[in-house]
Amino acid sequence: MKKSIRSMGMAILFINCSNSDGDGGIDTQTQTVPDYGGSIPKGDYVTASMDGNQVTLSNMTLGTEVTLSFSDDDETGSSILKRTEADTEGNFYYMVLVDDQVLVMQKVNSEGSPLNGELPFYMFSKDNVTVDDTKGRSFNLMEFFADAEALDSAAVEMGIVGFDTDVDGRLYGAAFDSDGYSYSITDEDGLDNSGDEFFLALTEEQDDGSLVLWENGIDNWDAATTLTGTTAGVIVMDHGPEAGGGAGFAFPQITENDPDLFWETAAGDYFLVGYNDDDGVEFYKCVVSQTTAGAWEGVANVYSLDDSTSPLLTKTVVPLYSECRDDIEALADFSQAESETIQDGSDGQGLFQENIADPNFIMSFDPQGNYLGIVDLDTTGAFFGIGVRDRNWNPN
Repeated sequence: MKKSIRSMGMAILFINCSNSDGDGGIDTQTQTVPDYGGSIPKGDYVTASMDGNQVTLSNMTLGTEVTLSFSDDDETGSSILKRTEADTEGNFYYMVLVDDQVLVMQKVNSEGSPLNGELPFYMFSKDNVTVDDTKGRSFNLMEFFADAEALDSAAVEMGIVGFDTDVDGRLYGAAFDSDGYSYSITDEDGLDNSGDEFFLALTEEQDDGSLVLWENGIDNWDAATTLTGTTAGVIVMDHGPEAGGGAGFAFPQITENDPDLFWETAAGDYFLVGYNDDDGVEFYKCVVSQTTAGAWEGVANVYSLDDSTSPLLTKTVVPLYSECRDDIEALADFSQAESETIQDGSDGQGLFQENIADPNFIMSFDPQGNYLGIVDLDTTGAFFGIGVRDRNWNPN
């Protein structure tokens, strides 16, 4: 396993404020909902289902499926890390698994180092998601776009989105990206009813429990946007290779107003799967904690897996500054939504930034404390990571 990390000295302004992985498709007539659904951030919609100590990976975009057995991994001290059986070349998957919540998978070689060009599978628990289930929910959005072969082509975005309760279920939102651009998701080109708007009414329910928007012909998964998730948890928006590519992770905004109760839920150890332009996929331990009782301020420390004493990166974090929230509101126009929840979406509850005027480190927390997302940038590339909570990490 690769255990080093390059120093992430970053300087931006609030993020300014296809190829195949080989494995992993789903039978379109599937009658049961897979345990997990998500994306490979080059545009592949993927699902996984568990049966005892076996995992079945399905890739809808490629139409492929593979079943692998797995067992615990005891080399890193993580209690949630599993590893699958090896293929004929000695390659296998690391599985970062919290049952009924989140699953991240990364293909590695016989020595445990991530394979060049093999991107992570990011998946969250899922059930049948309907249009009505999705309406009236606001999210903190992190998007990750990457090319499986060109390691210098990754891009990340951060923003806030929500699906309105109006008849059509309009998507409101705004985002800022790693190229220094900000844009409206509510209406990307600034022209009303020009065809670039996203409405839940245009989606079609699938047998596997997802919603799909066919952007260029029915069953053309390459040009589809797929929404998968649960009625209470994260919504993953997979954009097919011909629909922009990449994966959007819409984390539910938190509702807790007491900082002590929030940190009691969120603080702890996380196994972090990160991707960087220069270094590709790497694994870390991320520890987050509250700085002072009664205050929202916290600290995030990132460690190498084989050294939990000297952090590679330390960031003090606070709730998103009002200037950033105002910028998002101006672009998203949440106030025009019918739903009061969406109208308040720009509050960004659960979004934290580095405590500086021009933040370059953004974190989004799961309200239940089971995962977090990190976006970090520097002048040469983009870093994106999803951390999975490990409540029983055993220091080694």
